[in-house]
Amino acid sequence: MEIDELERLEKFKKLTANCLSALKPVKDKSGIHIAKIRVYDYYELASIIRNLLKLYMVALDQE
Repeated sequence: MEIDELERLEKFKKLTANCLSALKPVKDKSGIHIAKIRVYDYYELASIIRNLLKLYMVALDQE
């Protein structure tokens, strides 16, 4: 049982290393950061865009 949990944690670490990264500052410009989002296919990209648009609409609706 502990081996399965360790394997799952290792897989999770690999996935987070591949897909998630922290904001990195731009060298020449102060106050500007770069965020990279890796996607595997167009379907995943479309769902990210859709969710971001929903988030923007909720944020604008509350103003």
